[in-house]
Amino acid sequence: KKKKMSKNNNTSHHLVAGTAAGMITTIILYPLDLLKVRFQVNTANKLYPSIFAGLKSITKTEGILGLYQGMWPGLLGAGVSWGGYFYLYENAKKRWMDSPDKVLHPGHQILASFEAGCALVLLTNPIWLIKTRLQLQIRNQNLTSQLVTNSSNIPSTAVTTRVYKGMVDCGITIVREEGILALYKGVVPALLTPHGVVQIVVYEYLKKIIPSRENAPERALQTLTIGAIAKVIAGTATFPFQVIKSRIQKRNSEYKGNTEFKRCIDCIRQTWKNERIYGFFKGGWTNAIRVAPGAAITFACYEE
Repeated sequence: KKKKMSKNNNTSHHLVAGTAAGMITTIILYPLDLLKVRFQVNTANKLYPSIFAGLKSITKTEGILGLYQGMWPGLLGAGVSWGGYFYLYENAKKRWMDSPDKVLHPGHQILASFEAGCALVLLTNPIWLIKTRLQLQIRNQNLTSQLVTNSSNIPSTAVTTRVYKGMVDCGITIVREEGILALYKGVVPALLTPHGVVQIVVYEYLKKIIPSRENAPERALQTLTIGAIAKVIAGTATFPFQVIKSRIQKRNSEYKGNTEFKRCIDCIRQTWKNERIYGFFKGGWTNAIRVAPGAAITFACYEE
């Protein structure tokens, strides 16, 4: 009985640690996430000359709070995703083990990661949709028209007028105007993105081949480094799927099709036709800078 209680407590620890870590990293690195999404959906001229110029421009035109548009659904999504992911992943790993002493094979880790990832995508897609919609609207309504029509730095394909008043209003408006199924726009590329699978498999593999440090500070640094490497590899490998997802989720998306799958195909076709391979990696540098420290902190919190 004590052994069972210990296992349950350990799983709960993963849930709490993952939730806390996900929310902390979201707050710290959120401006880069907002900038990444604006880069991703921009199909016109170059959005900002650089990452620094983008952050400066948003701060100047929309205020410091403009960098945090959509942060509440971002916090909710990050907490549910990271906490739920580690919780489901650990439970799935236990089911794939015949006994507590059995060695978990890489195939089991992949299946456990895929199971956890798919469950979380179906649960959180509406949250990420709302976050994307809020990130892509100009915070200062008085500046919207001027920015969209006159600014070479903020093309109309990257932003919309201020339609939503907040997270709840955004969800209600999407359902009212587009139907309840609209909350699952972008779910196909999200399900097809093996991001969590790649990340957790690389992380677990690096943990196995790199001897663990005995000294606590060195062990923490090792966890930070391995987590960052795993996230960058996973983020780069799956980034085109993230671009497709963001483009489909934006308001008044131009991609046609009466099913989610057909819209994905049309998005891929148009992106390749107009932007070639570069279009599938817009915002890639911003994402790499954002996810590396974020994953490092998250895995460190998860392990410790």
